[in-house]
Amino acid sequence: MPKLILRCNYLKNAPPSHLENFMTYIGTRDGVEKVESTTANLPPTARQEDLIQDILRKIHDAGRIHEYYDYLQRPTRENASEFITQALENNLDIIAKKKNYMDYLANRPGVERTGTHGLFSNEGESIVLSRVADEVANHTGVVWTNVISLQREDAERLGYDSAAQWQALLQSRVELLCENYKIDSRNLKWYAAFHNESHHPHVHLVVYSTKPSEGYLTKKGIETMRSAYAHDIFRQEFMSIYEPIGGCIACLKCGEKGCCVFDDTVNRFREKAYEADGFVFGSPVHYAGATGNMTAFMDRLFYSELRGNGNKAFYMKPAAAVVSARRAGTTVTFDQLNKYFTIQEMPVVSSRYWNMIHGANAEQARQDAEGLYTMRVLGRNMAYMLRCKEVARKVGVELPEQETPVFTNFIR
Repeated sequence: MPKLILRCNYLKNAPPSHLENFMTYIGTRDGVEKVESTTANLPPTARQEDLIQDILRKIHDAGRIHEYYDYLQRPTRENASEFITQALENNLDIIAKKKNYMDYLANRPGVERTGTHGLFSNEGESIVLSRVADEVANHTGVVWTNVISLQREDAERLGYDSAAQWQALLQSRVELLCENYKIDSRNLKWYAAFHNESHHPHVHLVVYSTKPSEGYLTKKGIETMRSAYAHDIFRQEFMSIYEPIGGCIACLKCGEKGCCVFDDTVNRFREKAYEADGFVFGSPVHYAGATGNMTAFMDRLFYSELRGNGNKAFYMKPAAAVVSARRAGTTVTFDQLNKYFTIQEMPVVSSRYWNMIHGANAEQARQDAEGLYTMRVLGRNMAYMLRCKEVARKVGVELPEQETPVFTNFIR
């Protein structure tokens, strides 16, 4: 399932006759009550199943939230309740008045309070909830209502299970809102609240301009923000190789040490690889091949792990290579990177074309429609492979037993 989900809705001129108080709705609607621990793992009730189908019909993207993935993997009453609650909460723009919406975000059960309520904004800004609620309710322009959601294990591991961490992230990324919502920084207003849900902690982010006619958000803008937030949150899991890396000198010391004799980025990555479920390795084309840094990195990484630890870090973990170029050399580089996977017993994840994209910089690459399509398909296929591995692990499907390698050469 996706590591991070960013969902963007908006409120504008919503007729009061079509809106209800969210708290009443969420508290009385059949099928959304919290289940007791004694029945949590039972199959969902008929009312829950009916409501889930109703939600999927009426809310077009409800099937993409974390809770729905959980429900598909384990269709229990608890997971059904979590999905129903979150799907409705994500669509407050169609079931709550704007004033009620702000009050709900600030005071709902599970919100982490920073005082008398849970709202926060720019550093040093004092927030009076009643005033904010009135501002939003009476705003004549567009009010965007965003939800940024993480999986519980990721939130705890990376420190995003507290309001303070989310506040620091959002305050450091105000320019991201200005750029993608097309709002002048002098007019930008944003408020957020962190909800520490048991399954998927998330933050609600409200954005609007004090100038009612200002601001709009495109699909490209949504993807840019999602990518930026994901990169900030999961920065420990991204590794860019900019420092000089020497090549393998065939000293064979990795067989004794269990790691490369040169203690640099290669060894740091190898340690992280044990915790990873899958890998994407990317390189631009330099002289019809992977960069010198990338080649040295891959040579030493895979050889030292195979010789020193029997390939435990990479065995049967899905991998994909991604290549970028201004003009040519992509297929050669793509083949070069794939050879590392196929010698380490790693399932290779593919797309509808070789995993390449063209452009001299990021902006040009965004114009490569086929390249972007190829990357989207690759991402979906990688996610599917990882889900299959997780399901196999849960039901007890064992990995194939590794056979002792046999080595020969051509002269004996």
